[in-house]
Formats: sequence, structure tokens, C-alpha cells
Amino acid sequence: MSDEVIIEYITSKLKIFKDFSRLASPPKIKFSKNETTITISLDIIVYFGVNIPQLCYDIQSKIKRYVEKTTKLNVKSIDIHVEGIDKSL
Repeated sequence: MSDEVIIEYITSKLKIFKDFSRLASPPKIKFSKNETTITISLDIIVYFGVNIPQLCYDIQSKIKRYVEKTTKLNVKSIDIHVEGIDKSL
């Protein structure tokens, strides 16, 4: 499976969080994979007032299920880095 397809899978699943105004901007997505596993890293900016631990948990669980189901790769980890908080809302 190509890297572009994996990025598209992750991006499409993350749109759920953008639609609910929980992410202030599209995340930066990085990953590394081998034959059977993938490690994902997301850099996000969230809106002020968002429950950050719950948001990160929700993102990790949804992305893990979706990526494992669609790519057949085992997700080794999903690291989320909160780069900032947007107070413009």
C-alpha cells in the first residue's frame, strides 16, 4: 500500500474531528511502516476549551481501528503532539 493512500485514510478519518470543531487546523501526519506494523505521529492544534486528553484518546482509538481494518497493518503506536491552542473561537 502506498504512503499516499495511508495518509488519505488517516486524513479522511480525522475529518470527523474537524467537523466537530475540535481541531483548529489539519494535523501534520507522519508515519513509518514495515511489512506488518505502522507507527503514526500527529501534530495537532486544538481549540481552547477542548478536553485534550479525551480528544487524544478518541483520535488514537478511531485511527487505530480504521488503519488496522483498512490496511491490515498492526498499529504499534499513535503519538499525538499538541502544538498549540487556538483561542479564536
